[in-house]
Amino acid sequence: MTNQSNALTLHVGIPDIARIASVTRTAVSNWRARHGDFPEPVISTPSGVVFDLGDIERWLILKGKIKQPVSAEQRLWFALDALLAQLDATAIGALVNAALVFQGVSTRASRGDVQAVRPGHSWSEVIASAPADVVSNIRTAATQLESDQFELEGMILKGFNACNELSPNVVLEVLNLIDQATRDGLPTIAIFERIRDRVHDYSWLSNASATSDSLASLFACLSSDAARIYDPCCGEGGALLRAAQVRTTGEPSPTLYGCDNSEDSSIVARTRVYLCDLDAHIQLSDSLRTQPNVGEVDVVILDPPTLQQDWGTDDLYAADRWRYGSPPPHSADTAWLQVALAPLVATGRAFVVLPEWSLSRRTTEIEIRAAMIADGVVEAIVLLPERLRRDARVGQLALWCLRTPTITTEKTKILLVDASGLGKAGRRDRSLSQDEVDTLVQLVKNWSHSGTINNPGANIAVRCVELGEIFEANLNPKFYPATDTPGRLRISDFADVLVDTAQVAGFVSPTRGLRRFSGPQRSIDDGVGPESIVGEPYVAIDPPGTLRLQKGDISASFVTGAGLWLRIARPEDVGSRASGPIVFRIREGETRVVPEWLYMVLDSGAYRSRLSAAGVGKFNRGASTKAHGALTIPVPPVAAQRLLTVHLKMLNSAIGANNKVVSALTELREATIARALNGDSGRSDKNPE
Repeated sequence: MTNQSNALTLHVGIPDIARIASVTRTAVSNWRARHGDFPEPVISTPSGVVFDLGDIERWLILKGKIKQPVSAEQRLWFALDALLAQLDATAIGALVNAALVFQGVSTRASRGDVQAVRPGHSWSEVIASAPADVVSNIRTAATQLESDQFELEGMILKGFNACNELSPNVVLEVLNLIDQATRDGLPTIAIFERIRDRVHDYSWLSNASATSDSLASLFACLSSDAARIYDPCCGEGGALLRAAQVRTTGEPSPTLYGCDNSEDSSIVARTRVYLCDLDAHIQLSDSLRTQPNVGEVDVVILDPPTLQQDWGTDDLYAADRWRYGSPPPHSADTAWLQVALAPLVATGRAFVVLPEWSLSRRTTEIEIRAAMIADGVVEAIVLLPERLRRDARVGQLALWCLRTPTITTEKTKILLVDASGLGKAGRRDRSLSQDEVDTLVQLVKNWSHSGTINNPGANIAVRCVELGEIFEANLNPKFYPATDTPGRLRISDFADVLVDTAQVAGFVSPTRGLRRFSGPQRSIDDGVGPESIVGEPYVAIDPPGTLRLQKGDISASFVTGAGLWLRIARPEDVGSRASGPIVFRIREGETRVVPEWLYMVLDSGAYRSRLSAAGVGKFNRGASTKAHGALTIPVPPVAAQRLLTVHLKMLNSAIGANNKVVSALTELREATIARALNGDSGRSDKNPE
């Protein structure tokens, strides 16, 4: 709340008092209970009590709880909290940022680092103004500064628009608190970062898709030896700033380049790098739809927005700038990858964070990924832990490590790293420790520089994959187990390839996938369902929640309930106790199998014999769920599965050709016998050869 004569009335709660006195909240509560002269609260609510800061300060000094008045820094935070009664958090942040830039310009001008400030327009002169004149003096000085120094355009005057909603006394008090806090030694960038955090705390959704500290640290360490760093979607500039701050003392700071299509975000980014006195060039530009002129850079770091649909026009989708193929309208992921590669120097690298689905999604993106793989620009993939972003829609993220196609180092292999097990879970998100960041950076850099893989330690699976092993341009490390030795796989671990298996078997279209139906219980004999999937009928059968798809003479049922169940059956199997369908339970697992190999195995007599020998090969409602789920079969390495798949296809083709020959010879034999029985003992005109 405000008062024209007394400016801001500052209020504090029990947690604030504890911080002022450097004690616990319990200690403050004890003071209230034991000291009858403890100040009375000015506001009491069910969630707590609020006190006048002046009353609390006097009591703490009188009782010897503190030795000096509350610092200007603490008063500044209380004052900004009080401003929330009149301004939203974003406007408060813009006001403080504008004041910090104004103060910074005056300080640099006094040192002779920048153009001198005109008389009457310096920071010290403006905050010395009478309350009635302070707002007009600010506007005049801000307008002149932005006119004289073009790099300040939009960084001062726009933020001071909030002064229209405040009394002159309040404006003057806030400016003086900022001045006193910096005079006491508080860095201006520290005030900026604290205000930014508070703005995001009050507007949590605005920070949901922002680059997290863990990702910013990862980007910074990966680009630690670059002279020119570019972020095509820099947002508020956090990743760029961290890339400059990671340098050790004495190392030259990099030149930073950034673009963002949000005016407010670009102003915040410009303010950030200005307060740190960095060599930076931030543009208000949409790098996805245009090609900003940033020249050539050594490293690109990029954490773009996700779930972008219909992000361009027909002309943009068909533009010549897409070297590896036109990105689809439903997703901009592959567009961002190509944007990151465009400005790199001949030895440059790009590091792009995208959702996990960008590694394996089936659409036209397969062709783009395949073209990038063939050209050798994909150097490594790191699957990151879940919730590194607060945006719950994204899920798990993947780091794409790219290089220019002109680099002549190892191009026949790609490093795949599964770091899903790293990180520490917090209340809202997950974070990586600096040691974990260093481990991932060392893995990527060793691979980039020498093609070697160091020991990553626990919770990280590493695999070097030959380009020939990559199946359908799928770059998800989970699809390629780190170990390449035969093992045994629980039937319950087949869940991850269930849909792919159905697609290979021809049950459903890859573009539509399976949709679960959990309607009322129906009999399999009904022969009808509530709707169809790509023209293939499916019906609900007992138990409820089952999908049944018919293709040719084979049907598959996908049953949800206590886990997931898969039934592969032929018409003669249904209702037959002697030769029931194959039934087993499926649960989520980590091991990956090739869908075509899995389908060939499921459809083989050898597999049916193994199930029968194990006693679980027939559909039996009384069969043990535990027995189904615990059944294991030998599983070769993924690479061997692919080779076996090719070999089995050749055998199937040969069997088909031979079946035609056998059929023709059988027909010839029967015809010969039939003629002999009719008295014709001559040989057939047909040559068995």
